[in-house]
Amino acid sequence: MIVSSIVGKLHDLMLNTDADELVVNGSRGIFVFGQFGVKSIDIQVCTLDEMIEAFRQLAWEHNLRLDALVPTCGGVIRSLSLRWHVVTAPVSEDAIVVSLRRLRDSSFDLGQFSVSSESIALVENAIVNSNPILFSGSTGSGKSSFLLGVLKKYFLQRRVIILETLSELPLMSSRWTRFTERTAHSNGKGEFSLERIAKESLRMRPETIVMGELRGHEVNTFLDLCASGHGSSLATIHSSNPKMALKRMIMLSSEKVADLIKGMSMTVVHLERRILQESNQVTFSAEAQAFCI
Repeated sequence: MIVSSIVGKLHDLMLNTDADELVVNGSRGIFVFGQFGVKSIDIQVCTLDEMIEAFRQLAWEHNLRLDALVPTCGGVIRSLSLRWHVVTAPVSEDAIVVSLRRLRDSSFDLGQFSVSSESIALVENAIVNSNPILFSGSTGSGKSSFLLGVLKKYFLQRRVIILETLSELPLMSSRWTRFTERTAHSNGKGEFSLERIAKESLRMRPETIVMGELRGHEVNTFLDLCASGHGSSLATIHSSNPKMALKRMIMLSSEKVADLIKGMSMTVVHLERRILQESNQVTFSAEAQAFCI
């Protein structure tokens, strides 16, 4: 994959400022975020038109669209260890808004998290009993990193299929594969919905199915997989606490699917990110709870 010089320059800004995230707010400027807080960068990397073209090229390299009809997209640049997301007009009042976030340590070690032995036991029990596991937390809390840590520790020897709307989770085993939702081309053809690729994945007899994040329509697909008796389905969701994670999931699901999962056992692992005031050090914690829906 060819990464444009403009994206490379933005990445260099992150490295030079030791930032965890960089945001381009159109003509309003560039900002970086990290343990230091937030800083404004008084540098013009390129014109807005050049930046739009650079991210359209990046989208094309990821088999994505970025135009007036599909003005948002994102994914992961593995070579730079970056997660990227872009919003353009007409959704954005600015010409383009860009978010670049540094991916966490590629080792995905559960030892990076403060987690009790009781919580680990609940996760292991869910895996043994083929109960679904939901990883909840706010943005940047470590949901994906903890999910990948669990997959690395317990699922490397299993047949895992990852279903995503955007290609983000790495394939850490040759036994794993990924199916990605595809939007229609400009001619209205070529669409492959998440629901459709989920049905295709079941025909390949996976031992475990992973969904990157439940934001909206993904919820019905995930819960339908859980209701089908498919063991150890895993997913992440934004939430302030474990109970709210389940409430959000039910709220986002259709009534028909919600009825299917009544009485189902599900383990929720809630992640939190904290900054220690005395040292300004960032810490991550995880706590698991088992629920009957």
